[in-house]
Amino acid sequence: MIVLSQDLLARPEIFIISPSSWGKGTSGAGADDKGVWGVNVVNPTIAPMKVSKVTITVLPPGANNNDKVFDGSCDPETIYPIGTNYWSCPTENQITWKVSPGNEVTIDPFSTQPFLVNLEAGNNLNVNLESMIVHASVFTTVGAFGKAGYESSMNGVQDSLVNVYLSKVINSTTNANINSTRL
Repeated sequence: MIVLSQDLLARPEIFIISPSSWGKGTSGAGADDKGVWGVNVVNPTIAPMKVSKVTITVLPPGANNNDKVFDGSCDPETIYPIGTNYWSCPTENQITWKVSPGNEVTIDPFSTQPFLVNLEAGNNLNVNLESMIVHASVFTTVGAFGKAGYESSMNGVQDSLVNVYLSKVINSTTNANINSTRL
């Protein structure tokens, strides 16, 4: 008898980037600050892997919760992959990067590809959410994979948006200088 464990399957590693706390910013009226959300996808195999869709879903607490961490009218600014903005908010509390067949992003063997977006908080910012579950899903040519176990919070008052990321230029917050890997 041969027993296959999940560790023996060729699957990507997924690392989530999220701001915490998330909510209103401190510049101007606070309505135009954005936080960096994203996923680093690692290809641990000897073959190229193509990615067609990445989703980040935030689950606020409460059985009948109407909190909108992201709303359907979001205005995402793509950071990576560079080029056409394929990010959208197809439903409340979900960010999606999706391309049509033939436009997939190829991740070379033993490489990492960031999928990053700058995004404003949703329009329901009158509550403090101490903990929200963050889940990511990646759809590739070798299957669909998900990862949970990440957390963020939402602050209903004007406060700093806290993000940790790498920058090509010291103290720069422009999209062109934001990185999530050192490669």
